[in-house]
Amino acid sequence: LGLRSNNAIYMGPEVGMAHYLSENNEGQRFGIIKYASGSSSIYDDIESPNNSRKGNWYSPGVASALGVEPKDAKISGNCYRVFLDVVKSGLEAYRKQGYTPRIKGLAWIQGESESGSENYSAKYSILLQALINDMRKDLSDIAKEDLSELHVVVSKIPASYQQIAQYTNVVRTHQDTVAANDAFVTTVDNDFLLPGALNRTDNHHYYYTDMLKLGQNLMREFLESNLSRYNNVKIKCSEGGISNLSSKSAKVDEIVSTTLTPAFGYELTNESIVFKSKE
Repeated sequence: LGLRSNNAIYMGPEVGMAHYLSENNEGQRFGIIKYASGSSSIYDDIESPNNSRKGNWYSPGVASALGVEPKDAKISGNCYRVFLDVVKSGLEAYRKQGYTPRIKGLAWIQGESESGSENYSAKYSILLQALINDMRKDLSDIAKEDLSELHVVVSKIPASYQQIAQYTNVVRTHQDTVAANDAFVTTVDNDFLLPGALNRTDNHHYYYTDMLKLGQNLMREFLESNLSRYNNVKIKCSEGGISNLSSKSAKVDEIVSTTLTPAFGYELTNESIVFKSKE
């Protein structure tokens, strides 16, 4: 939300992220690769003005999670495809400058499109988790490194967006749900620092000083979360069902529970549930 940069009062979060890194880098070098497409949805909207021009984030995993084939080969998932191309080009640009880049995290700011839909706001956690899973898999291939535990920081859409989109609080809750069920996803709620921030602009975008703070908060969460990890429990489902829990940070001897839902035509058996320990 609010990644607009063609107006003097707006900017993206990368400036605040870079500022925070410059003061808290502990001698490390960081780079930022940005891709943004305003007013884009994860669900397969092909008719809204921005999506019809630039596409949406309907990645293969999202389509599979919803069980609905893409509507348009050119529009459906185009944002996702361009995102992968941008990351690939960005990594190559760093390599040409003599660096050996490693992807350490991803910041996600989105959700206003789903906030206007009763149907897709209620499915937002499914949409977002499926998209993150695809990102981890495809970025692993692009970067040639294992990013199955890539840390994703989600900036929750502001509560004040409720005045525009009826289901804002539903999406906010689902953003927290993803973080609760994935040890490598955390959320940042900027409302306590940016009360009524959207009212300073067009009610859709952050004023530049607010976006500066938002970027700093995103990077602070990323650095602090990576310094305070517990043991991580991962649940991997093969074909035939889903788990509402992907992974979770847990203390030793803590009981972790999940709900397993068989796909149509499948059933759970003792033989289908296998526990493995990892040294």
